[in-house]
Amino acid sequence: MLAQRDRTVSVRERQSLEKEAALLDEQIDQEETHGLTILERIEQDEARWPDQKKQYDTQIAALRGEIAQYESAAADLRARSDLLGEQRPHVLDMLEPELRARYLSLHARDPLPAVPVVENRCGGCHTILTMNELAQLRRHVVVSCPECYKLLYSPA
Repeated sequence: MLAQRDRTVSVRERQSLEKEAALLDEQIDQEETHGLTILERIEQDEARWPDQKKQYDTQIAALRGEIAQYESAAADLRARSDLLGEQRPHVLDMLEPELRARYLSLHARDPLPAVPVVENRCGGCHTILTMNELAQLRRHVVVSCPECYKLLYSPA
């Protein structure tokens, strides 16, 4: 009877081991399938890399071209600013003494003492100007903004 009991335990153990082996085989198959899916994705991504690199290289070249244009425009603006800076003292000398004193006083507080009128508003603080102030500007009278005190001019 002992031999049969040992044989029964052995059969049960064998069945249990076979179940465990079947589960492990199934897990291995799932892992292999998952690994193959990942490899396929990697291969697809690698196949797209040359095209994406060409697109990025094209975009980088376009951006470098734009940067060169902006740098050229900035250099032109610096040159123009330098030229205007050189002409500034000569223009100031042509102003009436009272207007020159007002301009220089404003310039000491603010590097932009004169601003254009845009859509009936001060170009500095955007205060709406009165009809009287706009009429004076049309008659070429020197007008200051009532809020920020900057000199106003009509853009021609």
